[in-house]
Amino acid sequence: METTVEPQNEDFETTHQLKITESSKNYLSETGKWVYFLAIVGFIMVGIFVVIALFSGAIFSNLSEETNPLPFSGVFISIIYLLLALVYFIPIYYLFNFANNIRKALDTKKTESMDKAFLNLKYHYKFMGILTIIMLSFYLVFGIGAMFLSAI
Repeated sequence: METTVEPQNEDFETTHQLKITESSKNYLSETGKWVYFLAIVGFIMVGIFVVIALFSGAIFSNLSEETNPLPFSGVFISIIYLLLALVYFIPIYYLFNFANNIRKALDTKKTESMDKAFLNLKYHYKFMGILTIIMLSFYLVFGIGAMFLSAI
């Protein structure tokens, strides 16, 4: 049994149709299950980051200046962990929405759910791509800065 997906773009010729075969449905279904699992594990990790943020702030705030191995305050460390949790939450949220919508699309055979699923997958990869560009830029700036500092 094949499901036909009509293209939403008017520029696409109406004679062309994308057909989702049973094997493609199975691949999408299995992918959706794994993505759902990874999203749940990701949400658990975000929760752990938040707990670490709360406890690290309390631990580092109680340390005296002599015993604190880091030059940062507990509040600063808590804020860093909360920011990391937020950054980690965003792509996980998109994966979770992809998994739910792909399951819904395969169960109900509704194109809208399939569109929402792939939109969330697009947002996930777009976010990860932008984050990768930002991190590579930081590495480049810090690498150039390290070279200049080592030359001094």
